[in-house]
Amino acid sequence: INGLRQQSDNYKQELDALKAQNAHLNQENTVLKSNIQEKSANIDLLKTDKNRLETDKAELALAKEKLESQKNNLSEEKDLLNAKVERGKVMQLSNVSATGMKSKRKGKEAPTDKAKNTDFIRVCFDMLKNPIAENGDKDLLLRLINPEGTVLWIESSGSGVFTLNETDESMKYTTRSKLSYQGKVVNHCIDWQQENEFAPGPYTAQIYQDGYLIGTRGMILSKGAF
Repeated sequence: INGLRQQSDNYKQELDALKAQNAHLNQENTVLKSNIQEKSANIDLLKTDKNRLETDKAELALAKEKLESQKNNLSEEKDLLNAKVERGKVMQLSNVSATGMKSKRKGKEAPTDKAKNTDFIRVCFDMLKNPIAENGDKDLLLRLINPEGTVLWIESSGSGVFTLNETDESMKYTTRSKLSYQGKVVNHCIDWQQENEFAPGPYTAQIYQDGYLIGTRGMILSKGAF
């Protein structure tokens, strides 16, 4: 009986120890559950923050794209306005004429419509007043197109190549001339002389400034005897 009592006491001690361990484990489990719930809540918060950040990122990307589009539009508008301003600075011509000229004795000259009599072609015009154009020398290019449709061009006589402003196309010009503009209408003439005879037929004179066509005129040199 004493042995059984001793065993019973031992069992009670072991049971108490197990209960104590179980209580401790329950306490740890409660703490772990609390930690898990807290971490889960933190994870949910992080997911919410992540979703919000992704939404903000997408909105910022759209805003950036919109700003880039507005920037490009403004840049295009600026370029267009600058082009219009530059185009507005280009001079305008009136009373454009193209005439065959014959050199006479004592330095005199006379107009002629006969190809064989023509020593040079003279293109004259009035350059009109332009309120937004700056005063100073204006560089003018003359293109003379012969009856065959080709440009009269002699490099050694000053012919060259220029670029059309609106299309970036390269074109030949016959000769160039400078005109001094001082804020008022001025008359100006450009002469073109060549060693070869001028062929009979229709000619076209074109005047360009800064790559823009600002004046044109046709003329005809006819066949005929002196």
